[in-house]
Amino acid sequence: MNDMQAASWIVDDNNEESYIDMERDVEDDDGDSWWSMLPDLILEKIYSYLTLRERYYASMVCRRWSDAFYLPYVWSRFVFQESTLTRRKFNYYMGWQHVLDHLRTQICFSRVGRHIHTLIFEPMYNFHNLYEFMTMASYFVENHGTSRGTGFGERIEALSFTFPCEMGDGTGNRWGTGPGAQEVTMLRSQSVSDDASKEDNVEITPKERAAQRRAFRLAAFEARQQTPRARARAGGGPEVFGTGGKLLEALKRLLLDVAHSLNTLELVDLMLEEKEAQVLLDDTCASATLSMRRLTLVNITRHHSQLLHPGVFVNLQASFQKLFYFIAFSNVLTISPQNIGPDVILLLGKTSLHHLHLLQNHYFASGSAQPVPYRVWRRCREDNPRLEVHLELKEGVHKWRRRVARRGDSLGESGPELVWQDGAPVKSIVYESPYAKVSSMSVMTAVELYGNDLEVFGHRGLPHFWRSRSFHDRADSLLLLICRRCTRLHTLVIRERVSTATVILLAKTAPNLKRLLVRRNAVLLRCDWPKSAMQDDDNYLLSLATSYESTEKAVSTILGQKWSFMSDRQFKNVCIELHRKTR
Repeated sequence: MNDMQAASWIVDDNNEESYIDMERDVEDDDGDSWWSMLPDLILEKIYSYLTLRERYYASMVCRRWSDAFYLPYVWSRFVFQESTLTRRKFNYYMGWQHVLDHLRTQICFSRVGRHIHTLIFEPMYNFHNLYEFMTMASYFVENHGTSRGTGFGERIEALSFTFPCEMGDGTGNRWGTGPGAQEVTMLRSQSVSDDASKEDNVEITPKERAAQRRAFRLAAFEARQQTPRARARAGGGPEVFGTGGKLLEALKRLLLDVAHSLNTLELVDLMLEEKEAQVLLDDTCASATLSMRRLTLVNITRHHSQLLHPGVFVNLQASFQKLFYFIAFSNVLTISPQNIGPDVILLLGKTSLHHLHLLQNHYFASGSAQPVPYRVWRRCREDNPRLEVHLELKEGVHKWRRRVARRGDSLGESGPELVWQDGAPVKSIVYESPYAKVSSMSVMTAVELYGNDLEVFGHRGLPHFWRSRSFHDRADSLLLLICRRCTRLHTLVIRERVSTATVILLAKTAPNLKRLLVRRNAVLLRCDWPKSAMQDDDNYLLSLATSYESTEKAVSTILGQKWSFMSDRQFKNVCIELHRKTR
């Protein structure tokens, strides 16, 4: 017994187990490693970048790292994902599945639950695990004062929930739910009847049974692709589903339990029915009217439905937004265009709201939102002169979008477009879409409606479209029009093809331009402006636009600061200052 040593089994990402020794004699330490002497602040920072499994492995390094595993900052941000706190369980029809391990979840809540300040639910397709986790979390919050008390939920200040509304690709191999379930069920019943018709004395080996299950799953996936919804989706447009039922009840219960300490709430892509959306935040409003500091409601409904809840939270403030934008400390609300209306805007005019973000993502349905009337915005500006509106379009790369873009069916020549609000005090227009182009319609609309207010205009990210090198097909003249008409413009972000002469003209034309962000790989080394469009004092551009270095020196002289073109890596990580610091 004296020869026994402490040891442990670990499981890697391939679900392969290995045996490791947990003990090591002090005499065996060569003394060259100082990792065990790192201070708590650095260890907390290291642990914060690791997943739950990686944190568990890191805690085996030494006793010092094992103690740091339970430090408060390590667990201040808890992210629940598809495989978080799960175990493998074999299902006869589905094979090996990851199910929520209730014992691990209980131990997690008991030991580190009191340190959790931010609870994030990332998109996941295993709704059973999601429902079970939220139910257990609500139970622990509701019973924190009993003998089982752990303190979980007392310090949750931020909650983020994103629903995976596009389940066409995510559930292709899950025949029990989603589109095509009826066809898959018929295949399954047919398979069972075929097996029953076989002779009883015929034995099937485990390998043959596994091969049958694989063939069945493949047939089920093919059946899904032949459903009417799948065929409609292949024609252009995402197949979107909304949440509801028991899952929505569990979410509302959890919101009610943590509302007393909640100051940041983010609900994304719920896609609810109008009746469900109208009562979604009733309990939260009753408990967090004064404590709510930041509210994000994106695609709560798919179609137009006014949500009056934002007008109830009177102390909306923001600390930091995740959408790669720098934000100062000021009142802020992020909401989708289909969830606002005249009544909502009039309510917000009576509050101290400073920044209103109208965000459209890739699940926004074209035609689902109507602009708020001009008279309503005028009344809102009179009641709240400090209000600033920011129009944002954010979407990623999707297969259906690429198919539609190649055909040019619904995206048109300029890609997705914003919902323009006539009369709104729009301070910034930011496109974060790989398919959005600088089009004449968007530029003319922005100049006409927001010429006296616009301060920020640009496109983030790398483009996924081709643009001609010809001057008449480029956006040089449109960008110059923005600089001439929008006198308050201080930030301009350019990712499309422009010439070096255009870059110098933009810096010279905009009177208040402070930040000019240009992607170097999109800049053409030429001066192809027509002579009729150039003024007499612009002739020197012919000599300054002959090289990238001379262009950078010319722009630096005009802006009064060091300036240079940006690489693609720098351009992808660019931060746009949307909010000015308020006194």
